[in-house]
Amino acid sequence: MDEVVVDPAITIKAIGHQWYWTYEYSDYNSGDEQSLTFDSYTIPEDDPELGQSRLLEVDNRVVVPEKTHLRIIVTPADVPHSWAVPSLGVKCDAVPGRLNQTSISVQREGVYYAKKTFLAPSLHNRQLLRRGGNALIPTNPTIEFPTNGPVEESSSSSSSEELATFRNVIAANNEAELYSRITFLENQNYYGLPPQTRPGEYGAIVREHFDQAIHVGHYRRIYDQELLELKILEVKGALQNRLHELMLSEPNLPRILEFPYNNIREHAFSFIEDSTESVSALRHSFQRDIMWGTLTSYIQDISGRGRHSEIYREFYRSFTDENFRQFHGLPLP
Repeated sequence: MDEVVVDPAITIKAIGHQWYWTYEYSDYNSGDEQSLTFDSYTIPEDDPELGQSRLLEVDNRVVVPEKTHLRIIVTPADVPHSWAVPSLGVKCDAVPGRLNQTSISVQREGVYYAKKTFLAPSLHNRQLLRRGGNALIPTNPTIEFPTNGPVEESSSSSSSEELATFRNVIAANNEAELYSRITFLENQNYYGLPPQTRPGEYGAIVREHFDQAIHVGHYRRIYDQELLELKILEVKGALQNRLHELMLSEPNLPRILEFPYNNIREHAFSFIEDSTESVSALRHSFQRDIMWGTLTSYIQDISGRGRHSEIYREFYRSFTDENFRQFHGLPLP
């Protein structure tokens, strides 16, 4: 984490996504120890109300007190982003796998427009920061991850047409790339990945989820959720592959395979699932950060240390059984 900020009065975490920002007021936890969290989307360019700035207004504003020392922690959920408020003279990059921080102190009441940039082909969203009086009051905050719950339909009569145009023109390449990655995943020799009972089933389910979108904002949330799940499946597949390869390279492999349960890939799949949370259980952004950090740390450990990595040693222990190892005199890697 960069730039040590001494004794901030309030800490706000900004998490960059391809279509929006998620904000967490981590100093204001509720009784169930979950942070006050909400998503902030750019208002579609055809929907701003009178007096709102085109492509700058958002549905949920960040509200902060005046003349107060604030710490902003910035991190991405996917690709690199940059969180910036030019009128406050602040800009902080969001780098995958890293927490960066900066500090601000707003001296005058008003509305301050923030700009988000990221390394992606379209929709460089703008966000909004508003400074209010003495209280933090985010508009319509939400704790649950919105894709899994009911979504309020847009009041605009043209929302269906806007969604169709958005999918066919703006999001078509991203959606096609998602299906291409799903097909590639299906063609790998992974056990249980993607989760499906017949070829093409997982891609069809994803397409059904997209078709259930009510408006553009709903579609964006579905896309982010599907992209997150796919990325996790891809990393799990790479980890399964590496565990399988290392087990096949064991010098005592013939003796190891005498163990009654000797399906290496199936056991690797079960081992990884038992070591991580299911994607459906990741209802909060911090849980998704933890899941992603856990999987990437496993990959880094096994890539750097191979048979001596902690994750492989745990897998080896679970595959061979302690009594079996002692009986045959098999050492740990």
